[in-house]
Amino acid sequence: MIQTKYDILDDALKELLPYSTELKNGLTSHATMVAEALCALGKQEEVIPWIQNYMRGMEQKPPAFETITNGNWKEALGKTDRNTDWALFFERELEHSSWQKVLGLWVDRLSPGFCGDATHGIIRVGHAVRSLSQSQTKIRLLELAEALGRWACTYQVLPDQRTTDLLRERPEKAIDNILIVPKELRKYNGTIVSALEDLDHDPNFGSVISMVDLSGDIGLTISEMTSAFAKVFLENAHDTLGAIVFTHGVTSLVAFRHLLPYLDEESKRKTLEYAWQSSCSLYASFGNPIAFDTKTKNPLDPEALIDIAIRNGDEHAIKLTEACLLENKVRPNPMYLFASEKACHLLKA
Repeated sequence: MIQTKYDILDDALKELLPYSTELKNGLTSHATMVAEALCALGKQEEVIPWIQNYMRGMEQKPPAFETITNGNWKEALGKTDRNTDWALFFERELEHSSWQKVLGLWVDRLSPGFCGDATHGIIRVGHAVRSLSQSQTKIRLLELAEALGRWACTYQVLPDQRTTDLLRERPEKAIDNILIVPKELRKYNGTIVSALEDLDHDPNFGSVISMVDLSGDIGLTISEMTSAFAKVFLENAHDTLGAIVFTHGVTSLVAFRHLLPYLDEESKRKTLEYAWQSSCSLYASFGNPIAFDTKTKNPLDPEALIDIAIRNGDEHAIKLTEACLLENKVRPNPMYLFASEKACHLLKA
């Protein structure tokens, strides 16, 4: 049998299935996402060694609490202690319907909470969907159930005060109109999620969703957004925390790109708005812009960046590198290559 670069993923997912979506340190596990990203990079030989090392910091999956049904699911949204309940709910849904149909329905329902779990929900769904687009297997369906479950149990919405009074500009210009929360008003207490919750009290953020022109081809618009937030990364990531925060402004958008073939036009447009809002929330909450000079620099080639990211070993460095290299293929821009290189300098496994 001819092996493909994705064959090892099923073995990795089976090893990871008993483990929680949360790590011993209370943060979110990136294990399945990195495993899929390594396969996408053509580095399948790195998958098992990477996850076996990462598993040292993982917790066993908690027991189920109460059954979620199509009649009571709204009550369980955003309740992190219901993670296992949500995963089991989606397992049952995927047994009775195609994964494409389940995905379409639930992306539409969950898209207002695009930022949930600092975007880890949508990112994990994006990786799961890309693996299923390669081949449908039972373990990959279980991973989609886990991914949708994580998104649902961490569901979080941002202030949404739409207005028709603002000039709408394309993403690469609109980003300049985002008002950053002054440092003295920030109440960061150790998690990105808590910082985003504080935007509920910010008088400026609610109108962000009305500042941008997202019309036209959605794939091209996502490219405009990822290049804008790759620039945000370069200008605002100055330390480990900044690198982690602003990585998600790019990787969440790339995850959304993976879902496009399976969503109807209305859901695509709706989710695109929340994707913009979500990445802007990271910028508003953590921004500290310092100009990044690209004119005197030459970007590294993709293979060199892949090697650096793998040697680094950090989950965010690997995932950002994979996402940036994909976006660079779609619409070449050295910002992506510079962002990948900077992430590897700032992050340490």
